[in-house]
Amino acid sequence: MRKIIIPFLMGFVLILCCFSLSSCTSTKNETEIQGKTENVKRYINPNESPWGLINYSKNSEIQKNVVQWSDGGLKNEGVLVEKWSKEFSRSGEDSGSWTFSTTPNNIVVSSSCYIKNTNKPFEGLLDPKTGGIIEDTEGLHTGPTDGEYVFGDSYRHNPVASICWRLKDRKEMWDKCCNYMGKAFVICNGALLHCGARGDISRLDVSTGNPLWTLEPNSDVLSMGSWHLSGSSDRYVFIQAKLVDDTWRLYRIDPKDGQTKEIVSVSGNIADITVIADRIYCLANDNRIISIDENNLLEINSKQIAPELASNGELSRTLEKVDKKIAVRIWSWDDKVSVFYLFDPGNFDYAELDASKYRIVNECLFYATDEFIKLIDPESLKIKCYIDCKNLVYPFPIHVDKNGILVLSKDKLTLFGPK
Repeated sequence: MRKIIIPFLMGFVLILCCFSLSSCTSTKNETEIQGKTENVKRYINPNESPWGLINYSKNSEIQKNVVQWSDGGLKNEGVLVEKWSKEFSRSGEDSGSWTFSTTPNNIVVSSSCYIKNTNKPFEGLLDPKTGGIIEDTEGLHTGPTDGEYVFGDSYRHNPVASICWRLKDRKEMWDKCCNYMGKAFVICNGALLHCGARGDISRLDVSTGNPLWTLEPNSDVLSMGSWHLSGSSDRYVFIQAKLVDDTWRLYRIDPKDGQTKEIVSVSGNIADITVIADRIYCLANDNRIISIDENNLLEINSKQIAPELASNGELSRTLEKVDKKIAVRIWSWDDKVSVFYLFDPGNFDYAELDASKYRIVNECLFYATDEFIKLIDPESLKIKCYIDCKNLVYPFPIHVDKNGILVLSKDKLTLFGPK
């Protein structure tokens, strides 16, 4: 699917290797040269888009708007108590992976672990009152919901497919080839968008799964398998994509009609982004946080944090929204560097917090130790909720919703809620 032209070098004949891509696989942009694998960088026309827009429906304006259902979050404060605790076992050396999403009446759980003393996977529809898994609900995909359907991501599932299933009877309505780089579905501005495995992005009809428009990847521009959904506001979706010239670019997509626009001021220099209201906050590779107006795409403000780490290109950097604040984490994979900052977009000031204790779950700020877990107000840093974890081994919070806080420990999943 790639068209790569390589000149003859010094009389050596170079072999062009073509890789066959299925709709759910990725390749590396590489070619063999004298026994060595070298990255091939290509010139990109700045006006050439990584996608081509295809409209399938002229009546997209009459499509029913999709509104994401929200449980409103945890409202209680003070000491939370154990509501139930369920034991689980792991498969061999598997450390266990978990994903959760909340629906109006249940919690959808997907896990690589098993219910204790059974061969049943610890997954399906979980009753938040008892912790029990409803019979014959294994294999359900977690994801956003409009209250009627769940748009389930493919994470941990084989075959890797994104599935829309109906809440009332758990019937699978339709499926799509998955996005193996991250979450597949996003609901934005009344539209349901699906990110496919090839780099394709589509607005879908909820009832049928048929595309209303599709952004088809341009293989001469987009590096296959190297892109991901970075965030969304009330109006737009934002995608980071790696192009064949080996640069990362940031694009704004209008979910209504599929129109794309590159955010030129920060493209090529972004580690991560998050979105609050109508502002895009970008963490650059030199540790600058840059705010951009999502409408005119112009830079508003910027500030560098941790300047002493700015020149270290080996570090990983992430941004996470925490209510109206932003958590900034900078770390190395060997754990020699690990810092955590809470950034205030209002005044562009920031404070350093203990990176070994603070973590973000469902846009909530937690302070966690082996003995207790505290839910922290990001504005005041005061304690909102307190959990005594002395009876649990290696506890940490893993999911927060209206029912309480799910805590995962060595061999238990425990819900803590109001007294």
